[in-house]
Amino acid sequence: MKRTCWGDTKYRDGAHSMDSDMSSAGGDDNGTCSFFCNSHDGGGGRASNQSISYSAMQLSIPDAAPSSMALVSSSSISRASSATSSQNNQLATNISPHSILAREMNNLSLNERESVYEDIHGVREPPKLSPPQIEKALQKMERLVKKSPHNSAYNKAAFLSPKYCKSIHALFLRTDDYKPKLAAKRLVSHFEKKLQLFGPDCLGRPIVWSDLDEDAIKSLEHGYFHYFPTYTDNIGRTIGFSICSHIWPDASAMQHTRATWYAMMSCIERNEIVQRRGMCAILFFPGCTIQKFYQFLRMYTAKLGFTKALPFRISVAHLCVEYDVQFPSVLARMLQETSADIRMRSRIHYGSPLECIYQLGNFGIAIGEQLPMDTDGNIQRDLLMKRLQEMKESDENMAREQREELVEKYGAEEASKMHIYARDRDVVMGRGAPFQSHPGTVAMMQRVENTRAEHDGAGLYEKKYIAKRVVQEILDSGSLFLQRTGDGLWKEVDPSKAHEKVAQGFRNLARNS
Repeated sequence: MKRTCWGDTKYRDGAHSMDSDMSSAGGDDNGTCSFFCNSHDGGGGRASNQSISYSAMQLSIPDAAPSSMALVSSSSISRASSATSSQNNQLATNISPHSILAREMNNLSLNERESVYEDIHGVREPPKLSPPQIEKALQKMERLVKKSPHNSAYNKAAFLSPKYCKSIHALFLRTDDYKPKLAAKRLVSHFEKKLQLFGPDCLGRPIVWSDLDEDAIKSLEHGYFHYFPTYTDNIGRTIGFSICSHIWPDASAMQHTRATWYAMMSCIERNEIVQRRGMCAILFFPGCTIQKFYQFLRMYTAKLGFTKALPFRISVAHLCVEYDVQFPSVLARMLQETSADIRMRSRIHYGSPLECIYQLGNFGIAIGEQLPMDTDGNIQRDLLMKRLQEMKESDENMAREQREELVEKYGAEEASKMHIYARDRDVVMGRGAPFQSHPGTVAMMQRVENTRAEHDGAGLYEKKYIAKRVVQEILDSGSLFLQRTGDGLWKEVDPSKAHEKVAQGFRNLARNS
């Protein structure tokens, strides 16, 4: 018996055409099968959206497709999944992943479906706004952020480094097509998750290599996740590449998430194409056992909340699997954990690494020097380590450029006292709740409280000495006394001002007692 699948979308620009994934309205053993068939011309070039038309196309598919084929009947997968689930109670579902994708697409309107196809094939054009329109959208987003009940982490970051926070607003707007409400929600969530992952001292600046612990670095070096500006498809979208069988076993889900966050943000912040067009995600499972698949699934689920807070969107996700009767059930569970936006942009490819690579070529993705994996699914270690070294050097270059800008603006002597952000342990000078409640200022007042009895019983000269001693103890602990400048930076104050800050603390305690 043969199954029949109907419907396709074609993107054409002259000789080049890309037949999109086909979906049916439903599926059973006697009728049409409900899944997406990856059927493309293999050109690999860029497709433009000069004309989009729907046509009926009938494909004949064997009842049991071999593992090397990209076109796998959803009903046959479902039967295999069902048989396996009765033997293995770990499997959460026997629903075909293709059925899930088909149902998702069939719930969309025609325009929504076309928009998804345009994203998948990279022909979607991001909105173009005039400078006044962008400024208006930015102002509305900032108002929404201020009204958000979850903006405490953002407010803290804006206090520590107003210049940095201001600089990334446009990044979030571009990610969400200049929709202020969505951008504001993502921005607030971004700083909440960043605080959970890296702590308060990293809120007001980009995450750099030195912020990662040993296991997070091992996670990157082991080859599980690759996200570099040089990894692009034929239309320039950056590729996020994950080899799911190369998970560093000693790292926790949190450490893997820190590594992923760093790799993605270091690329997103410096790549406007990613912000506008989204990312092309590829998940490879070469030689992946069902146990490793579940290990990946647990980590994937743990990371979902964090990746949603990043200023990027997945325009297409390719899942490349060496077919096993157990995998469709696990894939279905993974898709169900995923948000609808990503789920409907997911495409599944069955076969060996080489066969999946050929299928990816139909989407304009070439494996070679672009990606650190060969056609057998092995990591190209030298290339991976070279890319990671480039990331570290890029962080060092960014720090050097920031310092050079300060030197050029303030001169060498003044620039040595300037800081882009304040740390939690620093004492910040100023009036108002944000300054007085800052952890470094609170710690200073605790030192003053601990020394109060000695200070109250001392003479005038001794009181000055005690205040200077407290200042020196704070400086010796690695903290600084900082004052905000007019351009949103922080400057180390003179010793006399630091002494006056501590002396004022003693006077305040005496006044309030």
